Amino acid sequence: MFKPTTEEVIAAYKKKNYRFYKYGDYNLNFYGIRMDDVLDNYFSDLIGIIFNADGKTEHIQIPATTCPGLFGGHAAKNPREAGVAILVPDQYPHAWKFIDDYTTWLNYPFLLQVGKFRIWRDANKDEVVDHVNEQDAIGTGINCHRMSWNNVSGQPVNNWSEGCQGAEEPEFKKLLVPLRESSKKYGPIFSYTLFEKKDFELTFIDKVPTVTA
Repeated sequence: MFKPTTEEVIAAYKKKNYRFYKYGDYNLNFYGIRMDDVLDNYFSDLIGIIFNADGKTEHIQIPATTCPGLFGGHAAKNPREAGVAILVPDQYPHAWKFIDDYTTWLNYPFLLQVGKFRIWRDANKDEVVDHVNEQDAIGTGINCHRMSWNNVSGQPVNNWSEGCQGAEEPEFKKLLVPLRESSKKYGPIFSYTLFEKKDFELTFIDKVPTVTA
């Protein structure tokens, strides 16, 4: 599986002119990487966070999905009339609020949408991300959360995602300690950056060696 290094992720932020937090312990850079436009119903993308802690750069990457699942509820094979929501790759400032509570939705901590996203609405059920019907998504529940029950892995996404970002619980819980530490220092609001795998691919110009006189 494609897993870019810390340096490669930071370079992608710079290449896209996205904001990257490089100062302060637990000042999280929260990102996702969509591998392709195929809705494969599995956790074949990446979610990651890069941050400093005690003078060291830390980088956590987990297998995740940045796309909706296929079956059940209002997933991609049974979308709402307008189409299933698919997050448009971009940087989204102040997008989520960390809800560190085991008594609310899903009985597990999660990131609640509080900011604006851009989404595509894809209604043709063809298992491919169609870049159509782009629109603002405000208060539409594009959250980030666990996508399996506790200690369960190896399952399809299905309607654990109808546009949300997330990972199976054994992976998602790896994010909780940094989220808690960051919330103590800076508050519970987090930005999110969604990349595509192609953002990490070298262009022809990048491949040409620099020649100096």
